[in-house]
Amino acid sequence: MLSIEDKKVEAEVIRGIITDNPYLYIVDIADLDAFSSHTLRALCFERGVTIRVVKNRLFSKAIDSIEGEYDTLVASLREVRAVLKKNTAIMVSPQAATVAKLIKEFRKNHDKPIIKAACLDGDLYFGDESLDELVSIKSKEDLVADIMVLVNTPMDNVIGAVSSPGASLVGALKVISERE
Repeated sequence: MLSIEDKKVEAEVIRGIITDNPYLYIVDIADLDAFSSHTLRALCFERGVTIRVVKNRLFSKAIDSIEGEYDTLVASLREVRAVLKKNTAIMVSPQAATVAKLIKEFRKNHDKPIIKAACLDGDLYFGDESLDELVSIKSKEDLVADIMVLVNTPMDNVIGAVSSPGASLVGALKVISERE
C-alpha cells in the first residue's frame, strides 16, 4: 500500500503525463498473463509508446490538480471519470494514431488492451468500438503533406505546360484556360 506521500508523488507523475502528452489513451490491460504483458510493453517501447498502470483514484486526483492553460483538457478529462473502473492503464505517444495501431496489431493475438477512452487534443472517444476510427486518424505531418500536394498540383500543371517542348506563353495560357 502506498503512503500518502507516495500517492502525492504518483498523482503528480500522472499529472505530468497528462499535461505533456496531447494523445492520451485510457485502456484496460487486466488479465494479461506475464508473457503477454511483457510482449505488450516491449512493443510499446519499440514504437515509442509510454504505458503506465494507474490507480483510478490517483488518476482522478491528477485531473483535479491540473489548472491554467489546460482548462479545455481538464473539462474533457472530467468526462472520462465514468470509465475509471477496475484496472486502468494510460498509453501515450507523440502521434495520435500510434497507440490505436499498436492496440489493433496486438489484438490480432490477444483480447486486450481494450480502449476505455481516448483524449486526442481535447477530443474524446469512448469505448473499444472507436478503435477503427482512432486507427484512421492522420498525423499533423500527414495532413500538412496532403495540403502541400493540393497546393502544388495546379502549379505543377502550369510548370509542365510552360516547360513542354515548343511551349510559348500563349500556348501555356491556352492550356490553362482549357483546363478550367
